[in-house]
Amino acid sequence: MAEPAETRFNCPNCSAQYKVVKVEAPALANVEEVNCLNCGAALQARDGKFLLKYFLIGPKTKRDRRKR
Repeated sequence: MAEPAETRFNCPNCSAQYKVVKVEAPALANVEEVNCLNCGAALQARDGKFLLKYFLIGPKTKRDRRKR
């Protein structure tokens, strides 16, 4: 099996920074909804035959600090 592919991604809603890893998965794999950890916006969970896994790496935004 090939190594997972990594890319950088910013949430289109709040600009939170993520590292995204693509992992090959079976076509019939169940895919749960993925949401931004910072603002709750929906993120893409699948790209063709790949599942997408998001890892928050960027600093928290001002919006997140106001929630406290």
